[in-house]
Amino acid sequence: MATKARSKITSFVSQNPAVLLLNITALLTFAKLLDDVVEKELVYDIDTWINHMTAAIRTPFTNAIILKINELMTPIFILLTLTTLAYLINRKKLRETTILTLSLSCGYASEYAIKPLIHRVRPENALLPNADYSFPSGHATLSIIIFAFIVYAFKDEIKSELKRYAFILANIAGITAVGFERVYLSVHWTSDVAAGYALGIFWLTTMVLALNYTTAKKKRHRFLTEAT
Repeated sequence: MATKARSKITSFVSQNPAVLLLNITALLTFAKLLDDVVEKELVYDIDTWINHMTAAIRTPFTNAIILKINELMTPIFILLTLTTLAYLINRKKLRETTILTLSLSCGYASEYAIKPLIHRVRPENALLPNADYSFPSGHATLSIIIFAFIVYAFKDEIKSELKRYAFILANIAGITAVGFERVYLSVHWTSDVAAGYALGIFWLTTMVLALNYTTAKKKRHRFLTEAT
């Protein structure tokens, strides 16, 4: 029995090495950042330095642009999410729909639950004052889930290699823009954003692994049923 279980685990790992590695790396990264924030280690000094450097480069013009981006961010995110889900449902892609829905739900629930437990205050020089706690960044968590999912789900449908790379870079730019905007406005510390990214990647890869495992299990069961 134990040998059979080990064989299944080995087979699953060999079929999902990249996703599993990314999942573990994201979890360890989040855990390390969480520990550093709680213990007020070096990350505090780095966050403070970046916060001061960012504040020093602000101008009324760039402030206006970033504030406008912030204003549009939530409706764009909602529209992008709903459009993606509608497309997946219309194409009857139940697996992908499940991955995105569960990833976003778990990502939102976990960052919402963690914030009051860590109760880390936001930077005092924020351009948009917010009484909510800052660790981890919910915007970073959800944005990396949706943008990374879009790459995961649709990149192989793009036949042109050049267009595929452009598609991937556009989504990376979206992820980066969200993080930069959060830090520029000083509504988050840099480690809040990094932790949000790690948390989002963890949940997305967890759901991919879970669905891959379920799919593989169903295929094995179907094969054994047909064989008998």
